[in-house]
This record gives sequence, C-alpha cells and structure tokens, in this order.
Amino acid sequence: ASDFSIYFGNKKIILAKFPIRTLLLDRLARTFPRLFWQRYSALARRQGFDRLYFILSFDCDTSQDAEAAAIIHERLIKLGIKATYAVPGRQLEENSAIYQSLAAKGATFINHGARPHTIWQDDHYQSSAFYNLMTTAEVVEDIHKGHEIVTRVIGTPPQGFRGPHFGRFQRPEDLNLIYSTIKKMGYSFATTTIPEFGFRHGPAWKVSGIVEFPLSGSSKAPISLLDSYTYIHNPKDRTVTDEYGKLFQSTIITLMDWNICGLLNIYVDPSHVVQIDGFYDGLKLISDLQIPSMQYEDIISMLNIQTNTNTCFGQA
Repeated sequence: ASDFSIYFGNKKIILAKFPIRTLLLDRLARTFPRLFWQRYSALARRQGFDRLYFILSFDCDTSQDAEAAAIIHERLIKLGIKATYAVPGRQLEENSAIYQSLAAKGATFINHGARPHTIWQDDHYQSSAFYNLMTTAEVVEDIHKGHEIVTRVIGTPPQGFRGPHFGRFQRPEDLNLIYSTIKKMGYSFATTTIPEFGFRHGPAWKVSGIVEFPLSGSSKAPISLLDSYTYIHNPKDRTVTDEYGKLFQSTIITLMDWNICGLLNIYVDPSHVVQIDGFYDGLKLISDLQIPSMQYEDIISMLNIQTNTNTCFGQA
C-alpha cells in the first residue's frame, strides 16, 4: 500500500494507507471517466435522483476562512446558492459573530469536531487534529464537544458531521466509529467520505441509520477529491491556482452534457477561493444552468429517507 505520512524529527508517522487497488482504480477512472460517471448516475437513479443537484460546503479551519466566508456568502445569496459550513469548535468560538451572522442569513452548520484543525508554525498553517492519530475515546470526545459548541454558538443542534482531514479516516472501523457515535446523538447524516464511496454506493447511501453523502471528484478524475486544498499554490500561499476554477467549471459542463444524475457535492476552504474569479464563474454556471442548489437535509427530504433506522437504502 502507498501512504501519506508526516515526520516529527526522524520519526515517520503514517497518516493513511491507500491500497494499490485504490491507486489502480484512480488511474482507470482517469482513463475512462465517462464510464465511471455513468455507473454513478445509474446508482443515483436507483436512489431516486432524477437529475444533477449541487451542494456547496465550506471547511473553515482558520480565522482567514471566517473572514472569507462572510464575503463569499453575500455573493451566494445573490446567486441563490445555499451553503453549509463545517467549522471546528475552536474556530466557531473565536469567530462567533461572523458565523452567527451567516446562520441568521440561512447558512447551515454541521459538526466538524472541536479541536483546532490547523496550527501556525514556520510562517504558515499546518494541519492538526488527525482522528487516525487519536484514541477511540478522544475521537468520540471531540465529536461530542463539537456538537456542544455548534449548539451553543449557532443556537441550533447540528444534524450532520464531517471529520477533520477526513481522507485519513476511511477504514471501515473508522467510519463505523463515526456513524455509531453520531447515530446515538440523533444525527441524520454525515458527509465524511472520499469520492470512491460514491461510485461504490451512490450519492446518498444509508449505513447504520445514517445517510452518508460522499464528496465529489471531477469529470476528469472521478474518484479524486475536487477540493480547493489540492490546488493551492503552496503552504504559504493558500490560494488556488487557475487550474481549480477551470476544472470546477468543466466538471459542471461535462456532467450536464453527459446527462449525469446525482449530486455534485463540492467543498472548499473559503480563504482558498475568496479572490478567485474561476470559483465564482463556476457558481454562476450552476445558477445559469438551473442546477438546483440544495442542503443535505433537502436531499434526505426529497428522497424520503427514514434516518436513524437500520433499514438499508441505496447500498450497492
């Protein structure tokens, strides 16, 4: 297996392992992207999707993200695009006025854990709070504390969850821990899996009483995340390159041309895209092409999924 790893001194810590099967699948998907998206579309139709829908969410791991979110949200309102925010509890508390204002304007907030997800070190932000480096008890505690902070700051209990740096926490036992924990808390959904899960199970699959919404890839690389972090210039310049906006737009156009049904479930960090014309051009495309902008709860209601029961739905 290949791995993502970091070093503390001379000690290598593996953050996640990726089986050769996954790497080969990614190569295959890049070679035959339309076939992969057609399979995805077939799974989506079985789940009740009749066209392509769009969900936009923001991971807000720094104070710069809070400031950027306030700017972006005003443009979303003008375009009629809904937004979901995943904010670590620490950041939610430190920037409470901004996020309370967004909530008053219709933004939805999901639980993103409590611990800070970045630290300032060596003149740039570095990632922290990896669930795969925590004990089971620490993960459960972080989820519960995140819930408490969202409820206290925003005033509404969250109904969904996304893990910090979720791509590192994808093993069956990892996801089972998340799902069993949030089910006991009365949650209805999670959106904490990589695109590969969408091509296995469809855009909205029910597991352990929870509806999971896998994040999306692009039209060119279906099972690789179409996220902003992948396309930043470098750790000290955390803005995306022009490639991101072009890929975002081409994905929208291509999926519509291919008549793909399902859910384009996109997330970005606000500070990565706030000044990027290509990002806003993609959102305008969503509006111009009349692709319905949804919240996760809207999809659950539309598909009439009964949550927090063990009835299977949309599993392949």
